Order: sequence, then structure tokens, then C-alpha cells
Amino acid sequence: MKIISSRHYKTGTIIMVNFALPFADKDINNNPFEIETRARVIRYEEIERDKVYHLGIEFLDLRERQRDKIFKFIFSKMAKRRF
Repeated sequence: MKIISSRHYKTGTIIMVNFALPFADKDINNNPFEIETRARVIRYEEIERDKVYHLGIEFLDLRERQRDKIFKFIFSKMAKRRF
């Protein structure tokens, strides 16, 4: 997965990531599905000098339900691009 960060991380750094998937499977309070897990930085690209970085990350501790929600989100985005 690629994320945007205001901090530079070296390849191999373990970070905590927290993000929400804004789609139909919301909780009883209508909040998006949130994921918090550890990830390893596998690549980085400086986009704006000393300000913005794209990080390629590998999830380390995803539970099956979290993984399924991410797949569902990606497939729904891909389906929308076809039309």
C-alpha cells in the first residue's frame, strides 16, 4: 500500500498506521471501518523536499477481517474505474 507522510522513514522501519476505509460497512454510529496495525516501510519517495513523502508499506499484523475489508475497498474502487 502507498501512503503519504510528512515524516521521512528509512526502508525497513516499523511504523504504526491508522486509517479509515470510507465505504458501506460502517459501524452502528455510521463511522467508517478503521484499521490500526504495524507496517514495514519497503520504499519511500520524496515528493516535496523535506515536507511530503510517499511510503510503500507492507502490513505486518493484519487480522483476516481487516484484510478482507481492504480487499473489498480496493475491488470497489477498481470496479468504479471501469465505468
